[in-house]
Amino acid sequence: MKIWWITDSKTSCSLFGILYLGNEGTVRLVEQLCKPYERSNRKITFNNYFTSYEFAASLLSKGLTCVGTLWGNKRCIPTYTFCHIETERLEVMYLVSVKP
Repeated sequence: MKIWWITDSKTSCSLFGILYLGNEGTVRLVEQLCKPYERSNRKITFNNYFTSYEFAASLLSKGLTCVGTLWGNKRCIPTYTFCHIETERLEVMYLVSVKP
C-alpha cells in the first residue's frame, strides 16, 4: 500500500493524495491526482517512471504541461535528437528536442 501525493513545489505542502493498492495503472493514478488542476495551465513535474510522449500529450489536452526525465531507450525519441554536451564535472547531459 502506498499513498501518492501531489505537493506544492514552493512550500512542499501536500495538496492532494490518493491511496494506491497496486491494482490500478500508474498513469491513470497520476491523471486522478492532476484532475483538480485541469485547465489551470500548471506544470506537473515527475520522474522517468511516468514520463512518456503519450502521457505528456494527454496532460496537454487537459490544459497541463509537464517536465520529466526521459531515458534514451524510449521509442518515442528519434535518435537524431540527441546532443551530447560535457559539463564541468565531466558528466554527460542529453538535450532532447522532440516535436510531434
